[in-house]
Amino acid sequence: MRLVRTLPSCQKDLVRSVGQWLSRNRLAPLGAIGCHLSDPPIGIFRSGWLPPFIPKERHLGGDGRKPFGAFGLGLHSRSKSLRLPASGRARKSRAPMIRRRSDKMKRLTAACFRAMVMAAVAALAGVQTVSGETPNAPSGMVSRANLRIRDPFILVQDGRYYLYESKPWFGGKGVNAYTSTDLEQWRPCGEVMRCNPDDQVIAVWAPEVHRYAGAYWLFVTLTQKEDPAAPIRPIAASENYRVRGAARRGVWIYRAASPLGPFKPVRNGPVTPKEWMCLDGTLFVQDNTPWIVFCHEWCQTENGRMMAAPLTPDLSALAAEPVQLFRARDIPNMGEVTDGPFLWRTQNNRLQMIYSNFTLPAKHYCIARYESTTGKVQGPWRYTGLLFSQNGGHGMIFRKPDRSLLITLHAPNENGKERMKFLPIREGKDGLEPIPQPPENQ
Repeated sequence: MRLVRTLPSCQKDLVRSVGQWLSRNRLAPLGAIGCHLSDPPIGIFRSGWLPPFIPKERHLGGDGRKPFGAFGLGLHSRSKSLRLPASGRARKSRAPMIRRRSDKMKRLTAACFRAMVMAAVAALAGVQTVSGETPNAPSGMVSRANLRIRDPFILVQDGRYYLYESKPWFGGKGVNAYTSTDLEQWRPCGEVMRCNPDDQVIAVWAPEVHRYAGAYWLFVTLTQKEDPAAPIRPIAASENYRVRGAARRGVWIYRAASPLGPFKPVRNGPVTPKEWMCLDGTLFVQDNTPWIVFCHEWCQTENGRMMAAPLTPDLSALAAEPVQLFRARDIPNMGEVTDGPFLWRTQNNRLQMIYSNFTLPAKHYCIARYESTTGKVQGPWRYTGLLFSQNGGHGMIFRKPDRSLLITLHAPNENGKERMKFLPIREGKDGLEPIPQPPENQ
């Protein structure tokens, strides 16, 4: 849908304020200046009324608060709210005050309020352009220190960094993107992938984008509503083991011509086995053949498994049965989790993998390193130590334009406190190794 009406200058200022507030609170962004907004047939919102075209799960706060007042707009994000300035805020005597105003003031007040409502609606519902590309980014940037994110993945393309996120992780409906030129200030680009409502997705995790065969491929973990007709059954050594949080969870693959989408699914369903609980798939190309490396959840297996399988040329299906690379508890003092694999071939042709688990007994989230003794995805794989053990993880490796290497990860691994961290690394004689850095440079 093309959004065609340009705002008058008085309304642009109000939209700019709303967009900046939304950006500061890390909500769905809206470009403030130069936005083209249409007149949706919404009229004036009555107290407690939510337009039918806004999904209820997108209602900010999710706590049942009334989203709009008759003459005041309250956007709730847990403990914060936005109100109109005093000159435009609702008062108990609001109706008599409006009646005393001139017709011109009435029109101005209505236009300003409508602009703010439209800005909020566009941000909540998701604004799209005529070509389906990413919505206009807001004028404000988000600093790395203020960007809450888990499982960060960065694609480097033509000197620009692309960052992909799913938020919220439970109840999310798609994948968003950011761009940057310095890794510190990030410009929100909006939604690049939206899940099909018919798929009954209840969680979106760990998106990553790879360039391969002239296209961009999004690998993302989707959890779907449980299907009583196809229950998830345990695959564990213990006879009495029960599946933890049984749900349909798998790795889906999407394709696009641009790193900013729109990404469309290559098949109607996950590429990983449907009867397995799988997550965190990543792409690796070996001898011109695309491979997926993914995790078979400890929730179903009791001891998390790292798996791999070749993909068909169009990445729409597995080309062979998955093979097991290693298990989480194969290493002493490590937990049962397998998270976030990422493969890297060094300049001297050594194939290494980083993945995340928990150290014991401290239960700190960490990044462990493995190496294939054959240089092949199929392994065998041997453990070569920890790269990061300070309660952070789910990392990936990328090379900056100056050829230096960084691991990006989230830390600390605590709900609400997660931030994107960078760990400088290098290719040493024993493979990947960290470069010591002062904490303020991480």
